[in-house]
Amino acid sequence: LIIIDSKSGIVNATILLQNTPLSIAISDDEHKAYISNHRSATDGSIDVIDLAQKKIIKTIATNICSNGIVVSQNGKYLYATSECNNPKRQLLVIETKTDKIIKYIDSVASGEAIGVAPDNKKIYVSDNEGGSKDQINVLEAGSFKIQKILGFRAFSFSFSSDGKYVFALGKSEIAIIRTADDVIINKLPFATPPKGIAVSD
Repeated sequence: LIIIDSKSGIVNATILLQNTPLSIAISDDEHKAYISNHRSATDGSIDVIDLAQKKIIKTIATNICSNGIVVSQNGKYLYATSECNNPKRQLLVIETKTDKIIKYIDSVASGEAIGVAPDNKKIYVSDNEGGSKDQINVLEAGSFKIQKILGFRAFSFSFSSDGKYVFALGKSEIAIIRTADDVIINKLPFATPPKGIAVSD
């Protein structure tokens, strides 16, 4: 992991990781960074990095191939999706105060895409089983029950600042989802496969 000073553009720290990193999330107070890692479908972990000390202070064994990760809008929880053909398609919930796993939710998430709505009421996760079964599950935060299923293979999510829309990055297009009723209202095709998405304020 390379930490770069955003003002000077200079690399001020390099942290060696033990496994293959997949995703990164920063805690709400910006004191910690979380890195998801994997070795196999049943062997994964999340490294907790102290950004002031610039070192790994804890490694959380997940027992799944953890991939996409995101911190809840209130900063209390870290959510992680499973990958590598995990048959249970689990969503992992970690309490950021203790950095301990508090819950596994089965049959909701498989893939790298995960996002939390700005109002913290809904979680959007990719659930990619292959072919026509690729979908986005919209979960109610707290109960983690599926509220809506959308037929689209997503690789990442980004939200508008007002929370009215979520943009789902696909293999060759972006789906625009209206969050009021979680309906795909438009799809924007690309000539070449897109790799990332962010929405300005």
